[in-house]
Amino acid sequence: MNTLSLSIKHFSSLSRAPGAVWTEATRRKAPHKPLLLMAVLDLVHRGVITTPFIDVTADLVELNELFNLYWRRVVPLGQTSSIAFPFSRLSREPFWELVPLPGKTITDAVINNTSSVSYLRKYALGAKLDDGLFWVMQSGEGRV
Repeated sequence: MNTLSLSIKHFSSLSRAPGAVWTEATRRKAPHKPLLLMAVLDLVHRGVITTPFIDVTADLVELNELFNLYWRRVVPLGQTSSIAFPFSRLSREPFWELVPLPGKTITDAVINNTSSVSYLRKYALGAKLDDGLFWVMQSGEGRV
């Protein structure tokens, strides 16, 4: 399977929680991970994110703004979220690895309790995207 096909497979099989609060626009599942990935893809395409490592200090400001923009377009009014929520939970997907701060460990408890950027920054330097996925995001083929 080539890198593009594998990336499509990973994206189409994201683990997403179902819930009554989610509308048909999100296929009745939590939209956090897809919205964050769309924001990452957009910033890679624009040349803002230039490496497969997403730093929770430098890259998060613009990424957060874009995530929130997408969130407001898809999610019913009144529902809120933090970019930290999908940023940490994507580590359960095969293409996203949370990189811990020196001396820290990213455990399930850390992932499950991450709901704010300040909490995320206590444990993680950032996230490392799979190199193949990052290449697909940079290529014209990956943006079709």
